[in-house]
Amino acid sequence: MGKRDGGTTVRKTSLSRSRSVTELADYWETHDLGDVWDETREVKADVRLLRRRYLVAIESDVIGNLRRLARRRRVSCGLLINRLLRERLAS
Repeated sequence: MGKRDGGTTVRKTSLSRSRSVTELADYWETHDLGDVWDETREVKADVRLLRRRYLVAIESDVIGNLRRLARRRRVSCGLLINRLLRERLAS
């Protein structure tokens, strides 16, 4: 069981206790929401829509350097590219 911010106990289903995304995906490969509908409950969630994304061609040597730098900084390549572009545009 987990706890909500207000101290209210939240009961987790066996699906919530999957040890990996792969384990959860394997479950849904063989099951349907209708199989567990009686175990579901209504929830409220805030949803933020993603901003529009653009595809940009990047030369292979440049993307290689970006990927290495992103790994060193432990961020995604996309996040690194956006940060670098923002810095450059701000200067």
